[in-house]
Amino acid sequence: MLLLFYLAGQLLAGAVMFNKMMGIPVLPALLVTSGIIMLYLVIGGAHADILTDGVQGALMLLLAIFVGYMFFSGFGMRGGTQPWLIDW
Repeated sequence: MLLLFYLAGQLLAGAVMFNKMMGIPVLPALLVTSGIIMLYLVIGGAHADILTDGVQGALMLLLAIFVGYMFFSGFGMRGGTQPWLIDW
């Protein structure tokens, strides 16, 4: 439901592309764009997209945990989180 605005933008962009590059009127161009998207979904493109999004989300989560650990442990600072051990 939240991707409706994104989908509307993609459909309009496809319709404008077909309209400007091939001279097809806007409404038939919109139907052609919708047909291409439906074909992509039917042949499994959405499944591949979902899988790659899942892998990217997992990597972002792991990196966020790692960066949080480095921040709270004082990674790269002599003495870590104990500032009284830093040799000025």
